[in-house]
Amino acid sequence: MPNVAVFDLGYNANTGTLIAATHGRGMFSLDVNRLLTLVVSPGSGLVMVEDGATTIVGDSAHVLVSGSGAGAANWSATSGSASWLSLTTAAGTGTGVVSWEIDATGVPIGTYIDTITVTIAGAIDSPTRIIDSLQVAGFTALPSIRTDTALSGSNTVIADSAQLIGLADTTTWAATHEGATWLVTQSSGTGLGYNRWEVNPAGLVPGSYSDTITIATSEGDTAHIVIALTMEAPNVAIDCAFDFLARGQCLGDVEQRFLDLTGNDDGEFNLGDFVGYLQRLSQQSKQGNER
Repeated sequence: MPNVAVFDLGYNANTGTLIAATHGRGMFSLDVNRLLTLVVSPGSGLVMVEDGATTIVGDSAHVLVSGSGAGAANWSATSGSASWLSLTTAAGTGTGVVSWEIDATGVPIGTYIDTITVTIAGAIDSPTRIIDSLQVAGFTALPSIRTDTALSGSNTVIADSAQLIGLADTTTWAATHEGATWLVTQSSGTGLGYNRWEVNPAGLVPGSYSDTITIATSEGDTAHIVIALTMEAPNVAIDCAFDFLARGQCLGDVEQRFLDLTGNDDGEFNLGDFVGYLQRLSQQSKQGNER
């Protein structure tokens, strides 16, 4: 290598050559005696299709060959016994691409795995394997259960959604639910995508609530999404509630609505709500002592 300042370095993995660029002295090269090495990237793949799909999906991985003799090194690839996977580029010389096709025609709903093995004689890390997976999905919604939590007295709407899987592009669907007033759902759609809904906790006292969204497709399939809502009581100090009645300070909007909802529910926090709050605290304390 040159005994002058080097401004740039490059390495050719195929030839095993290190190249140095200097200022005004030209380019210099050095053959690096590095062992032949095989790397395949990525080492895994996943293809997801809906039940009944007939479209052929192509996939591939890079075959990276480096070290001494990399440019002339021959590699080959083989696959397992899966009928849904077939290699389309199964051999090459030097760095290249191994490619294959996945045909899920007639494959039942489920998850399937096959292995592609890439080999170079005498290379480090040879053979190297690619784990390829096929998932054939029937119609479903993910997640199928969604849990939300809110403070009683809150008016903040919670927006959420579930992904619809296993639908053809032209399949239409309609969504309904069991009638909870705090739940509003998207009513219809077409093909893969999302069902979206909103949870409005306004007016709900502490406790557990649930409803189920049912999605029915034009092909006669259905999926269900359970919406579970937990309403929690905000932390309200007695002296803070009393101070608000006396001077109009301390309590926030959420706390005021909570005390009214669990009190006389007349639309505002007042003395009747405060008395009811004291009675509930006394009852809770009594129940705790009895335990």
